[in-house]
Amino acid sequence: MNFYFHIDGQNVGPLKRDQISEMIGNGKVKMDTLAWKQGMAEWSQVKDLPELVSAFPELGGGSYTFAPPSQEEQKMDSGSSESHQTITEPYADFMPRFLAGLIDVLILLIPSFIVAMFIPVIGGFVVCIPYYLYFMSDYGGGQTIGYKAMKLKLVGEDTGKPIQLAPLFLWYLVLSFAGIIGWIWFFTDNRRRMLHNIASKTVVINVGSL
Repeated sequence: MNFYFHIDGQNVGPLKRDQISEMIGNGKVKMDTLAWKQGMAEWSQVKDLPELVSAFPELGGGSYTFAPPSQEEQKMDSGSSESHQTITEPYADFMPRFLAGLIDVLILLIPSFIVAMFIPVIGGFVVCIPYYLYFMSDYGGGQTIGYKAMKLKLVGEDTGKPIQLAPLFLWYLVLSFAGIIGWIWFFTDNRRRMLHNIASKTVVINVGSL
């Protein structure tokens, strides 16, 4: 099994068969609970995952029979395609992302203030743009100092790898102009993307212990 479940705003897992059964028994995992495991492109409700529904009759969804994945699907899941890499980590929660952003803002605050004294209006952008374009791109591995501290990474939603400068520049522009309004999308998107993520086709994932 080794599924993750999104319960009470937190990612729980990976859980094995007996742990999942226990979570179902105490009502934590239901048919509408979001679930994810390695090889899945995005989170899905339990009711849409025949593997779970058929394995746990206590969910009340009946039993399913389904064909094993084709050889082509197995190749994609194993990451054998050079152009595609399956995202194998859960999408990041709101609070770690907020704290990562706060760390970066605090790091940039003093140098931005100093540069703004000599270059009014755009001084902050002169400092921030190189910082984000380097660290958040494939040059910096998709991790600013704040993202490293919170063990997060920005990657392409279709590749699972850090992105290049062009889409990252779009990410930065939307983030700068939309501001906190762009965060609203996080609470409605099943991949936990904010507006700047949607525009640049990126997601933020947990990368565990680095």
